[in-house]
Amino acid sequence: MKILMILALFTFQAFAQEKISNNDLRTDLELFSIKYKKKKELAKISLKRSKQGSHQLIFGKESEDTSTKIDSQEAIEIDQSFSDTFIHLKYILESNFTKKCKNEIELSLRGEIFQICSDDESREPIVKEIIEKLKKKKA
Repeated sequence: MKILMILALFTFQAFAQEKISNNDLRTDLELFSIKYKKKKELAKISLKRSKQGSHQLIFGKESEDTSTKIDSQEAIEIDQSFSDTFIHLKYILESNFTKKCKNEIELSLRGEIFQICSDDESREPIVKEIIEKLKKKKA
């Protein structure tokens, strides 16, 4: 009888499976995003890749979102450019803001977040230039 119980216990453990997560990170992966204030309203620009491999630039405000499909080659170029700039802003460029920091701009690169103060004179113009380049892709 003991042998039967031990055998049943081992059989149960052999067939028991751990609970697995169903969160597939490949679906609608946000490659990067920029959040900023525009006329006292929060605006966001992001580059997303769907599970089918298509890319979209999404331009959003608190009230509405619009998206523009872009081809993969252009998405790779935009992503590499943003990645280079993100690393430069976060790790290389020294900040020179003096006042108390108000986080006006938030950059996100594959989950890594970097906040830029509104009075950071060395970083803010670079981000504004990126925003303007991305807005040109919208039209």
